[in-house]
Amino acid sequence: MKKITQNKYIQFVVAVMLMTTLSTQDSLATGKRRRNRNDPTSPKQAFPLRLVFFKDFGTVPFHLPGGEAVDSGLVVKDLVDTQINQSEKFRTISTSEPQGRHAIIVGGITAMVFEVAKFGIKFGYNFGGGEVCEGGETGDGEEGSSTSATDCTGGKKLEGELDVKIGSISADFKIYDSETGETYAASSVDHATAELDLSFKVNFDEISIGPEFITKTPVRNAIRKLAQKAMEKLATQSRVNFIPWSTTVLEVDTVRNLVLIDSGVREQVVPGNVFQVYSRCEAAGCFERFVTDVKVKNSMEYSETELYQSQPEVLRTIRPGDSVYIKYISP
Repeated sequence: MKKITQNKYIQFVVAVMLMTTLSTQDSLATGKRRRNRNDPTSPKQAFPLRLVFFKDFGTVPFHLPGGEAVDSGLVVKDLVDTQINQSEKFRTISTSEPQGRHAIIVGGITAMVFEVAKFGIKFGYNFGGGEVCEGGETGDGEEGSSTSATDCTGGKKLEGELDVKIGSISADFKIYDSETGETYAASSVDHATAELDLSFKVNFDEISIGPEFITKTPVRNAIRKLAQKAMEKLATQSRVNFIPWSTTVLEVDTVRNLVLIDSGVREQVVPGNVFQVYSRCEAAGCFERFVTDVKVKNSMEYSETELYQSQPEVLRTIRPGDSVYIKYISP
């Protein structure tokens, strides 16, 4: 009888221990999930700002009714450049094209057609670059006062305030690698996808030179919105985070066990971002060597990072000037 009681007691103890172990594991797992969800420094994919060289942006010259030429290439490029630099993830390199590997952004307004319903006029250029110049009487009915599909410089000049409608406007953008030619991202946008206001008024008396049809009218806002929408689409494409990016180690804080890197809030580096540190290469013909992963703890003008899944002694192998790259985390 005593032996049976001891066996039952042993079974009871084992059962309690097993239940305790399972309960503890479940609590730890639950706690782990809770920390990942609420802890702002939990590991997350880094997606810092990217510098791109804005190389070319094409437009096609066209004529306003009456013959004024609208050669808007430089004007439009400036509008688009401003919008790129107001986007969430891209900034343009303001100097001449840099040496070494870098990302290049190019694009163009692929179509731009306007309509003046009062006179049945269309002008601009269509997809493929062909000039559009269709229309009827522009005013007093005098001979030569209508535009022609073959002579875009003819007709009477538009005067006063008129209702103008965008018949079509579209743009293409592409970001590619300067060395390999690899395309990181591309997007096409038009008046529909950018949700443009298609109708507006234009006072043609205020337009003294052709490019002012862009700069002094709501057309400039339409171009900005096209560029804004294009930047949003580019930023969501998966390969855009492969655009080259790097920074350097500023300092190694052995007291707090931190590695300070030369990128912070301005570059949109945030707590939890994970990076890789490689030893700098000083001798000719040598290669950078992987040292460790680091995770951002605090981000300010620079970032304070801590070792990520590495032993503390690794800290002694990191030096100021070492290279820092993005670590790609599996979803």
